[in-house]
Amino acid sequence: HSNDTILDTSRTFTIFATESDAFFAENLDSFLAVYAGAEWLGHTQGLINQHVVEGTPTLEHGMELQTLAGGTLQVTVNNEIIQVNNVTIEGPVPAINGILYMIRRVLYPLWYTQ
Repeated sequence: HSNDTILDTSRTFTIFATESDAFFAENLDSFLAVYAGAEWLGHTQGLINQHVVEGTPTLEHGMELQTLAGGTLQVTVNNEIIQVNNVTIEGPVPAINGILYMIRRVLYPLWYTQ
């Protein structure tokens, strides 16, 4: 999938939107340093697509969501606090073609350990 996919208003998406400060607060250099040139660009796009799920599922404890990047997001619900990959989400905020949740950290793929 490409990033222009989410602009397709005939489809619905759930987007976990990272606050801009989160990208600057975290050490993305270590995550992206192993890639160069076209690989780096593709991997950056993959990291962005790690925050997008096709459809608008109701988030329930134990769910696994497939991202546009091909990764998995694990949902946990505890005392009405919803987390995705151990990151607390806020929302939902309705959007033209889906739902938006705000998060304060980058959703790295589960295989990546910081």
